Amino acid sequence: MKFSGDLVKKTLMGAVALILLVGVVRAFMPQPVAVDLATVERAGIEVTIHGEGKSRVRENYLVSAPIAGRLLRIEREPGDVVIAGDTVVATMEPADPVFLDVRSEAQAQAQIGASEAARELANAQLSRKEAELEFAGRELGRAQELAGRENISQRTLDQRELDVKTLKAEVATGRSNLQKAESELMLARAALIRPTEGVEGGEACCVQVVSPVSGRVLRLLQESAGVVRAGQPLLELGDLSDLEMVIDLLSTDAVKVDAGDRAYIDHWGGSYALSATVRLVEPSGFTKVSALGIEEQRVNVILDVTEDPARWQNLGDGYRVEAFIVIDAKPDVISAPVSALFRERDRWAVYAVIDGDATLTPVEIGLRNDRRVEILSGLAPGDVLVVHPPNTVGDGVAVKARNGE
Repeated sequence: MKFSGDLVKKTLMGAVALILLVGVVRAFMPQPVAVDLATVERAGIEVTIHGEGKSRVRENYLVSAPIAGRLLRIEREPGDVVIAGDTVVATMEPADPVFLDVRSEAQAQAQIGASEAARELANAQLSRKEAELEFAGRELGRAQELAGRENISQRTLDQRELDVKTLKAEVATGRSNLQKAESELMLARAALIRPTEGVEGGEACCVQVVSPVSGRVLRLLQESAGVVRAGQPLLELGDLSDLEMVIDLLSTDAVKVDAGDRAYIDHWGGSYALSATVRLVEPSGFTKVSALGIEEQRVNVILDVTEDPARWQNLGDGYRVEAFIVIDAKPDVISAPVSALFRERDRWAVYAVIDGDATLTPVEIGLRNDRRVEILSGLAPGDVLVVHPPNTVGDGVAVKARNGE
């Protein structure tokens, strides 16, 4: 019995020692590194250029004052609907002439008197010349009769004919002088005419400005009543269903964009992206100072939205938008997350997970955007990769999915 008890005791002590030894070995063995994993997939990939900009009415109309005069208060408000050739957007009255003081009015009255006297003088002179012409005509008739009987010389007949021609010219001059005097009299009287004179009800006539386009009022440039000059802008009109997107890009990015490229409008306020197409890359750039104070050469790229206008009817003129312009795309490629890539000497590489270990795997890449990269060689669909590999991961290091994933 004693021998059996010693044997059991030794066996238990051996088991305890073995457990302690296994614990010590496990404590000093390297543990798998917890990492984030992703899978290589076959899918399409697009390379885009991102830019910010704003919406803009394609054809906006600036309505200006057609005459110099008094503008009545514009009753239209931004957003009001207008119809081409029908909706009155502004009403104008002719401005009063410059007010005359007592001396100026007296001078105008005196000018009227002088003009009336000049007209009477011209009329009297014309009457005298007409009488002289009538007399000279009778004299010429008698001279012709006497010349037929050879009772007067040819020179006397020629003189009578000259007198008639001269008086005819003087009569024509007198009529012109009379017409000029009448015009000067009308001009002198016009200086005292008031705008309401001769108008029914004593109100000045009005000029109504009609909308040249169907659409909406975008903004008022002159709302209150007042005297305006001819050509002064009053309000701006446009059709909000005909918008374009103006995206400014760095000139180094704009050279990669061509007319007809597909694009997406995002972050415009809706819960979905809008499809669009590049219509124009403007040929002239401009300098813009960035938020960091750096001068940049920018270029405007014009996009046309290809979606049904009903899907973006709340988008107005001058609203902020973001655009993603597709400059290259492949519909079906082997792709991996960009975050799995890193440089290994002079080549690209990833850590592929094989039998629980991170295995350094060189790869060749093609198209690349900010999320996915095309894998030309080195990986196959279904391969598991370490993304954002930490410094503790190396070739052959055991890894496990973070949080048991």
